[in-house]
Amino acid sequence: MRTNVTLAKVLLPVLGLFCFLLPSIGFSQDQPQTEYVNLIDTFDIHCLTPPEGFTEYDGFPGYIHLATSSSISVHVVNNRTIVDAAENLNDEYFRANGLEFISKEEVVVNSGEKGLLYKVSKSSNDELVYQYTLFVGDMNGVLWISGSYFAKYAEVVEKPLLESLMTTKLKR
Repeated sequence: MRTNVTLAKVLLPVLGLFCFLLPSIGFSQDQPQTEYVNLIDTFDIHCLTPPEGFTEYDGFPGYIHLATSSSISVHVVNNRTIVDAAENLNDEYFRANGLEFISKEEVVVNSGEKGLLYKVSKSSNDELVYQYTLFVGDMNGVLWISGSYFAKYAEVVEKPLLESLMTTKLKR
């Protein structure tokens, strides 16, 4: 029982931040939401190399590091591009979801594919949580990878997490 309580305490804040980004690229203001229900799908989590100590997690497609309450989730949004992601992740969206926008950067991952890397923060249970979200894709879909961690662990988590995100390979 203790493991379940501890695991829930670890995951709820991190997954809560992940859920704020979920609707942003899967839905559009000018299309009925029912058309987009099946756009967001799981993707091969082995499309990246996780940081040391992160293990596969059965609760969502991705990895978790229990000691630091950090996570990486991997999804694909079919029939969307990084252009769609950039249009939907705007100041209005961040404000409406209580997220503080920190940065947006065009990146090239190690495999040579171009992408967008966002960093946001949100308070969760009176603790600051950071989230990096990487979008890499083509004209048929966008790979959507989110890495979240508590600010108090930034010194030990941020660099390995970013290095891991840069190992992403878009493979279909």
